[in-house]
Amino acid sequence: MSRINILSWIFKKNHEKKRGFDLGRRSKLVAFDMDGTLLNGRVIYFIGERFGFLEEIKSIMRGRIPPLEKSKIIAKHLAGLEAKEILDTIKKIPLMTGALETIDRIKEKGYRMGVISDSYTIATSYLTERLDMDFHMANELEVQQGIVTGRIFTPLGWEQANCSCRRSICKRFFLRKFANSMRVSISNCIAIGDSLADWCMLEEAGIGIAFDPKDQDLAKYADAVVKEKDLTHVLGWILNR
Repeated sequence: MSRINILSWIFKKNHEKKRGFDLGRRSKLVAFDMDGTLLNGRVIYFIGERFGFLEEIKSIMRGRIPPLEKSKIIAKHLAGLEAKEILDTIKKIPLMTGALETIDRIKEKGYRMGVISDSYTIATSYLTERLDMDFHMANELEVQQGIVTGRIFTPLGWEQANCSCRRSICKRFFLRKFANSMRVSISNCIAIGDSLADWCMLEEAGIGIAFDPKDQDLAKYADAVVKEKDLTHVLGWILNR
């Protein structure tokens, strides 16, 4: 099920003045993956560890199941959990080494930036607010009276983008969407991610950066590969282009 009207992409109008962003000049947009890129770990693994189903989650992740179906199956494991408890768990996940410095340096340039993730909006919303970023997109867990039901709303987008990713969220599609909304050309977009869930976003962007890649095949879609687990190593590709 898709419910794009939600999922909320955050677009903070006051940033135009605060960051000196001028829609009339060329600028840049930086899109980050979340798990393993901005965060030092995967949200679902931290949740699984806290609530006692980590091994089941790892088994699903290793399984030869289509990515979209994996997202739905994993969401069912969250049924009955309090949304507040999930958020409390997310708040304890450490940021990636160098994340704060990297974000601050990008802000100094006045570039737009945000998160496109195949995790959950409960995490991306918190993280973009914490880091004072401009937008986010992810799957949304259905919550009723504070309790997660196990259902998930998926943004999708791969049909519109004619993309073969076939995932719950097509990062290529939403990179295009945010770039268009903010009047930034795709050639001036930088995408950063660590897994094959990010391949189409890296391929689409003017510069795609594979950060500490978990699968070496990701390098095929990237313009640069950063093997060091420190986000400041991507700054040369962002600030000097």
